[in-house]
Amino acid sequence: MMSTAALRAALERLLLIRHRLLVLLLPWLALFGLGVPLVWQDLRQSLQAPLLSAQADLLSQSAQILVRSMASLRRDVTFLAQVLGDLPGGGVDGNPLAVKLLYSVAANTGYYDQVRWLDENGQERIRIDRRDDALEVVPPDALQNKLDRPYFATTMALGHGQLHISELDLKVEHGPVTRSPQPTLRVATPLFEAGRPRGIVIVNYRAERLLERLAGIGRQLAFDSYIVNNRGGWLLHPDHTQRWGWLLGHPERNIATQHPALWRQMQAHTHGLHRDDSGVWAYARFDPVDDPGADGTQDWQLIVRIPADALAAAEARWKLTLAALAGVALLVTVGLSAQLAWSLHLVEERGAELAMANAALQKNIDDLRALQAELARADKLSSLGLMVAGVAHELNTPLGSALMALSTAREDIQTLARRVNDGLRKSDLLAFLDSSREGLDLANRAVARAADLVRRFKQVAIDRTLMERRGFDLAEVLIDADHRLHKWDAASPVTLTLELAPGLHMESYPGPLGQVVTNLVDNALTHAFPDGRPGAITLRSAADGPDRVRISFADNGVGIPEENLRHIFDPFYTTRRHTGGTGLGLHVTHQIVSEVLGGQIHATSTHDGPQSGTCFTLVLPRIAPPHAPSG
Repeated sequence: MMSTAALRAALERLLLIRHRLLVLLLPWLALFGLGVPLVWQDLRQSLQAPLLSAQADLLSQSAQILVRSMASLRRDVTFLAQVLGDLPGGGVDGNPLAVKLLYSVAANTGYYDQVRWLDENGQERIRIDRRDDALEVVPPDALQNKLDRPYFATTMALGHGQLHISELDLKVEHGPVTRSPQPTLRVATPLFEAGRPRGIVIVNYRAERLLERLAGIGRQLAFDSYIVNNRGGWLLHPDHTQRWGWLLGHPERNIATQHPALWRQMQAHTHGLHRDDSGVWAYARFDPVDDPGADGTQDWQLIVRIPADALAAAEARWKLTLAALAGVALLVTVGLSAQLAWSLHLVEERGAELAMANAALQKNIDDLRALQAELARADKLSSLGLMVAGVAHELNTPLGSALMALSTAREDIQTLARRVNDGLRKSDLLAFLDSSREGLDLANRAVARAADLVRRFKQVAIDRTLMERRGFDLAEVLIDADHRLHKWDAASPVTLTLELAPGLHMESYPGPLGQVVTNLVDNALTHAFPDGRPGAITLRSAADGPDRVRISFADNGVGIPEENLRHIFDPFYTTRRHTGGTGLGLHVTHQIVSEVLGGQIHATSTHDGPQSGTCFTLVLPRIAPPHAPSG
């Protein structure tokens, strides 16, 4: 048992977190309130699905039984009419073969109460009766005239092969309804002999066996089977007292009175599903006449009901199970919420301590970012310094040529002055003019070359410092990006190959792009070829579709180990920190490519092998994003 001190501590803890616990529990309580009913609805549908499927199957099976039974009836009556109309020996009248034929059909089927031939005047000429399961050929003096019966006049008006099917009702013979009423269906067709009407052939079908068969297959599944006529009267009902109410003096015993909502739905739809307090009803309309042109007055409605008790029995156990699971889940939720609320309380208590630590950490981060920016600026200035040195080296050649031309011109002038004092000849003057012209041309070309170098250096310097966006030729910017690309050191063990596609125009930032190229050159010369190892560097550019360019910078140096390759663009990551490496070169390169030039850069490498080397691939848009940092 919990001690008093532990109980007091738990209560104090609960008081501290009560507001937070309530906030945490409210969404869960709402979720349980909404979720459990929804889960139950889904579970209920899943539980009912097998019952509904069995109900639909039973309804379909019942309809098929009725279809086959009615088809058999139609075949028998049509067969009798055809055979009687073609009997040898003088026709059907007084022919003993006719009696044998009707008797044979009644004996073979077992479910005909009467099989008759009525002549064109409505007089019974042959009648086979079934009484107490025994067949009897009714003698001539007991035969009746049925001229006044509606089924006779209706059938006589039909054409060859057409059928009349009466309503399903209780058998009425010689007056009132019999004491043991028999559900009866009359099927008749006209009889023609050599094209001449000879009356009708009619059978009285005992439908009780069919109805009980339909009721029986429903009972096997604990379902209730029903059939109602077009007026709503019960032809089949689990309660026998409900059947034939309109004929037995109980007109209130019908579906329209007892289940009005179901009856209204059945009137509006030929088939469907209906739910009420008594269960789930499935119904489908059946036409025993099987005539698309019929008016529907003889239609039946087949109905199968799943009783509410059967549904409740399937759901009761799962209701208890779901309630138990929901209760356990609720208790677990309360416990976890209380634990979480207490944890949040502890977090708040330590919040003040962490706030001071976070402030100190933020200051360190700000200092580190300032240092990173300073190093990046220093790297940029170092790059400009190397560029100045390279330009100065490039200027030596044209300026030396100009100086030599001027020195030669000075000497020629001095020589001309001496010749003037000694007596100038025409040939001396012409030689001076030719020499002066060549010297001036040489000096002019040298000065123009120097001016071009200064102009290009000025443009590169502006691009590097101001990051101005302008149009340019990609090949020119790549060559101007680093002075080493103009004239590679022939004494270096590393060779350079340029494969730059001409005519690739871009609208971008040449300064940052040049900084990227310089960083890649520095990175390759620093890391790819240690200890004077010979190798090769290849710089390529090409179009990558109409809107992009692809630049690759590859070397066949030692490569980068796989464990280092994933970190090469991280800030301050370097393998040469002890020799002055800052780890910012490739990080700055990545930032320029992605944030300024709007492109992508990735690296692939093979380390320490015959095919070792590293390749950096840049994919840049020809038109850079408009909002790039300036200054």
